[in-house]
Amino acid sequence: MVFFFFFLLIIVLGLFSIGRLSDFNRVSADVRDLWLPSTRFLGDLNNFTSDFRAAEGTNLLAASATDFEANEKELNGLDQSIAEAERATSASIILPWRPSSTHASATGGIATGKLRTGSWHAHLPAESPMQCRLT
Repeated sequence: MVFFFFFLLIIVLGLFSIGRLSDFNRVSADVRDLWLPSTRFLGDLNNFTSDFRAAEGTNLLAASATDFEANEKELNGLDQSIAEAERATSASIILPWRPSSTHASATGGIATGKLRTGSWHAHLPAESPMQCRLT
């Protein structure tokens, strides 16, 4: 009888552990899919802006017109890389809310949104940075 009780206890604990591991796996997948790519894009943006500042300094110290033109080409390429990194960073940001069209129509086109767990627009001040214009 005692053996059966411990055997049943081990099975229940094992099933509980499997359920908790699936929750942990879901959270880990969110980190992998949502947070890590945006961190990489922000790192790229940081590196490109640092390279741009260094290229501007080199451009100021250019001794000849050919050096100046070569640096201008590098600056143009870095400017394009910065614009691409900005687009990638903007595209990778996922907000945990979605616009509320009913509230937007009542506030003249400004949507404050709803969290997945419920409405939160009543708790925001009028000039909240979380407000956005609907397009």
